[in-house]
Amino acid sequence: MEILTNVFWLAICIYYEAGNQSMAGKIAVGHVVMNRVIEQEASVVEVVQKPKQFSFYNMDLRRAIPFIELSVLEESFKAAQLCFEQRMNGDTLKGANHYFNPGLVNPSWAKGMKFITAIEDHTFFKG
Repeated sequence: MEILTNVFWLAICIYYEAGNQSMAGKIAVGHVVMNRVIEQEASVVEVVQKPKQFSFYNMDLRRAIPFIELSVLEESFKAAQLCFEQRMNGDTLKGANHYFNPGLVNPSWAKGMKFITAIEDHTFFKG
């Protein structure tokens, strides 16, 4: 059951954080979560639910859940699967463990981090 719970939370995180992105953008967000899982020796649930880490979890999801777009949720589960497949082949998005949308925010934590890549409106870093 724990495996299913972690897959579910990875897909939900991808849905809310990158649901409007291409498959590449969705997978990249999945890599950030999984890189944190490894670094923190934690579960996906623990990483995603950690306070002030992912903006979607800091909001009141009880109002948002009834409005889930099923096609985007399906894509998010597919992105989670592809993320796992890529990781089995050694791809970790170069260890990126943070991202943000520079069109929306300019976080102070990004100054000391190594730029990894930009995919659509997310910029990925390793700290």
